[in-house]
Amino acid sequence: MSSTIIALIAIIVFFAAFKWYASAIERTLGVDPNRPTPAHRKRDGIDYVPSNPVVLFGHHFATVAGLGPIAGPAIAAVFGFLPGFLWILLGTVFIGAVQDMTSLFVSVRHGGVSIMSIAGRYLGETLRKFFLGVMLILLIVVNAVFGVLIAVLWIGTTPEAATATWVFMLGAVITGILLYRLGVNLVVSTIVGLAFIVLGVWLGYMYPIKLGIVEWIVILMIYAYIASILPVWLLLQPRDYLNTFLLIAGVGGAL
Repeated sequence: MSSTIIALIAIIVFFAAFKWYASAIERTLGVDPNRPTPAHRKRDGIDYVPSNPVVLFGHHFATVAGLGPIAGPAIAAVFGFLPGFLWILLGTVFIGAVQDMTSLFVSVRHGGVSIMSIAGRYLGETLRKFFLGVMLILLIVVNAVFGVLIAVLWIGTTPEAATATWVFMLGAVITGILLYRLGVNLVVSTIVGLAFIVLGVWLGYMYPIKLGIVEWIVILMIYAYIASILPVWLLLQPRDYLNTFLLIAGVGGAL
């Protein structure tokens, strides 16, 4: 089966699921677009900030797709392309997307708090601590895997990518400041961010950063900590938003 047919099937299924199945779930949940979200009701300029819908879509798209490029090829290598394809297609429609949508909905209805706080409210303090422990373990595992994979990538075949990545991060921060502090419109802010991606690729080939695996892992763990405590609008949201352009360009180019 050609990749074009596979892509067309996926596009049709995802569009149909978004058009009808997601709408049915939305009605079941009682989504009200006129109801103020915590970003408006609890606005503090740090954790609660109203976001541009386009930027917010990019933020969630890149975040949810983050593990896909790593897990997808592994599934396909072990089971073949068809089980992997069906898992991505049906798993997204009936499991992944539903879980993401309902989790976000429940969080918004509870003031934007985490799953641990919600579990504590309805299931008790013991379950809250249990969920906290599970999340801690998952975060340690995910950070360890990503840290090692990226470090190996940077010291191996593509040290140029290290330079490009850090320039890209700088561009993401500048994009966030332009959008949420200086009030620059989305198009101009996006162009500035994308310019940093192009600049990063060029500087990567000119000045590749070459460090050892231990040094890179330490730097990446420090980055992960800093990213986790910064306001989401300053780094994570514009980073993921700009990342969406790379993801879509990568998929389109591969197709």
